[in-house]
Amino acid sequence: MTALVGLKPDLQERVLNYCESNKVYLTNARSKAGFLVAACEKARKGALDERGFGAVDPYKEYLLALARPRKAVIDLVPEAEWLQRFTDAQEVVFNVKADPEIGVSTLRLALQLTHSVRAVKERLIAVGVGMPIHKMRLREANVGYLRDERTLAYYNLSSGSQLHLMPKKRAGRRLAPGLQ
Repeated sequence: MTALVGLKPDLQERVLNYCESNKVYLTNARSKAGFLVAACEKARKGALDERGFGAVDPYKEYLLALARPRKAVIDLVPEAEWLQRFTDAQEVVFNVKADPEIGVSTLRLALQLTHSVRAVKERLIAVGVGMPIHKMRLREANVGYLRDERTLAYYNLSSGSQLHLMPKKRAGRRLAPGLQ
């Protein structure tokens, strides 16, 4: 009875209807309590109806796994190896269309691969980008968004790499129209 009491009222009603409609099986069952517990477990799983209403779809998890986009696996060379390959400054192209104050759409900067992304953002400000550092996001097509504490060598950037400057947008809950 504790299994039955632990169910929601609508599931309790389904279990009782199921026992009523299958009373032949209930009366012939060796363990009446076991039959009731099994019916409660079926109700929890949604497999109580013989017509399949509320039954658990065995293929649902598989289909959902196929439908979810998977993140591409990126094989990056370790930072130390990358720095051994490229010792000189590398020319990196920045797409700065997000900042209309600068007046151009692209910038080319020669950068050491040992510089952090934060240092690159500071360099962009020195060149004339008007966006504050805390609002900047740099994105590379293969790697994604670059983190401030990582170096350019960590992301395996070299000459000809193109980075897109994008503004950070506020995340989280939207404010009510009157509170903005």
